[in-house]
Amino acid sequence: MSTFYRYRLHDAEYGPVGFRELVRLVRDGTISTDDPVIADWEDEWHPAAEVVGLFHMAGRKDVLEKWEAERRARQGISEEDVPEEATEAASDEPSWQRRFREVQQEQHAREAERRREQEFELAGRRTAAGIADSIAAAEDRLDQRDAARQPGRLQLMRESLFSASALHALFRWGMAFIAANMAAFAVLNWTETEALRFPERTARTPPPPVFPIWGECSQAEYLFLLMDTMLAAGLIGYGIARVLELFADD
Repeated sequence: MSTFYRYRLHDAEYGPVGFRELVRLVRDGTISTDDPVIADWEDEWHPAAEVVGLFHMAGRKDVLEKWEAERRARQGISEEDVPEEATEAASDEPSWQRRFREVQQEQHAREAERRREQEFELAGRRTAAGIADSIAAAEDRLDQRDAARQPGRLQLMRESLFSASALHALFRWGMAFIAANMAAFAVLNWTETEALRFPERTARTPPPPVFPIWGECSQAEYLFLLMDTMLAAGLIGYGIARVLELFADD
């Protein structure tokens, strides 16, 4: 894969260009040793002289050596301060090879850092996946336990029949039923008593029924009044049961 470079001249940025075009710009003198250059895989700008093999390929080795001498002078390093072994190594190894080795070391360091980050991210994903699996397994166990604890149909029916609301309703309707039947029994008993008190002289025609307060009436009217009385008594009994429940709750 080809590497592309960007360079700066007079506060203006140019590129990207390939290495061959960069060599041509150095050969023409457009780019000097101190002009900033950056590759597409690099993070920081650096002098063009630090690009491996650039000035050697452009035939400007003398310019590169002059730049290195000036850099050592700026850093306050003289040839006497350089150890003899380093001088021999430097004389045996060209500067572009040293720079190439440094670039390779930087690339290896970046790759190692990238691998460490990937391993850390992968470990985090595995941990998150393990936690999610544990939570899902715990939820499944809870669902199974809840399903095992759910009551059967017979138990639900028994609980619904003997619940507090069912007992309250049974009490209220029972009171209404008892009150209605007591009212009907009282009316019928009163009617029979009145019939015995005033017997009919002619036995062929039965006497008309007598309803309390209403007096003599037809058979249909008697049944209608009896049903109304039972309904009223039932409502009164239901209301009394409701009042008793309220007092019991308090």
